[in-house]
Amino acid sequence: MQNKQFHKLSDVLGPVRPREDVLSDLRQNTDLYSTFLRFDPSDQEKLLRFLCGEKSLEILYDPFFKNIMDPYTHRDRVEGLISAFLGEPVSVIQILPNTGNQLVDNGTFVVMDILVELEDHRIINVEMQKVGYLFPSQRTSCYAADIIMRQYNRVKALKGKSFTYKDIQQTYLFIIMEKSSSEFLSVPGQFIHHRNISYSSGVRLPETADITYVSLDTFRSTVQNINTEIAAWLTFLSKNDPKSVLSLVARYPQFLSCYQDIAAFRQKPEELIYMFSEALYILDKNTERLMVDELRTEKETLEATVNSLKEEKLAAEAKAQSAEAKAQSAEAKAQSLEAENQTMAEELSAYKARFGSI
Repeated sequence: MQNKQFHKLSDVLGPVRPREDVLSDLRQNTDLYSTFLRFDPSDQEKLLRFLCGEKSLEILYDPFFKNIMDPYTHRDRVEGLISAFLGEPVSVIQILPNTGNQLVDNGTFVVMDILVELEDHRIINVEMQKVGYLFPSQRTSCYAADIIMRQYNRVKALKGKSFTYKDIQQTYLFIIMEKSSSEFLSVPGQFIHHRNISYSSGVRLPETADITYVSLDTFRSTVQNINTEIAAWLTFLSKNDPKSVLSLVARYPQFLSCYQDIAAFRQKPEELIYMFSEALYILDKNTERLMVDELRTEKETLEATVNSLKEEKLAAEAKAQSAEAKAQSAEAKAQSLEAENQTMAEELSAYKARFGSI
């Protein structure tokens, strides 16, 4: 962390412009303005506040993130982000293509898939995935397995017959969640969730896949002080209000260039609005996917409840039938006893009549 350098918002996002001037510029391009008007009022407001220099953009919108954190043009930023997550300096060695991915899901954005070198010269494979909705552990396990298999195929093809399984490097998978599921929300205040694997015997074995979940929504609602590298990066990824932006660049001036690159879109409103439109389309697809997942879960829960109620009904009906059968059996037995009593009474009456006359 460097010494604090205080800035005004205009130093970070550029000069403030009157809203009417911004709207006047947009109206000069009919198609552009029509696209702008198709946005929801809340999204229009986000764009206007950014174009006026009042607020930054949400960096996790996919098109903007790709631009600001492109590993080819901004390798230093990528190294800074990975270093913060790993807790030690790294150097990027190779940027791996995403074309080998076996798993491709709508709503999942592979932030990076990179080989990096640690201070002790170990080489590791780091992949980050950004998701805006539920990310169950089963899905994570599939992604981790996919990363390892892609590495296996790549390294085996490179080494040929000299390949051994010890050539497989440790992989780190970071799942950056904008919206945490109930499992993560059940541990209040915790926004870093690192998987630990242990064996009942206590034996320690090196694990190939290291998995960490990051809950941005929990971080955003609980952390106020920016006093670590990881807090700085998570602030950058999750907050765009003026106070957070100015606090971040005051404590960590290296983020100033990131915000200035974002602010450059103010000079290119056409590119900005079309990128924003793409970001909203992706967000809508993610929301749709989330709703489908939630509705499917709700449907499965309702079906389980209905099945349980049906079983309870059948059990109650069987119990009622059993009780009715018992009642009928008791009634038949009572009738039989009554008949026997009647017969005995008749026989007694006949006996008295016979012997009473003697």
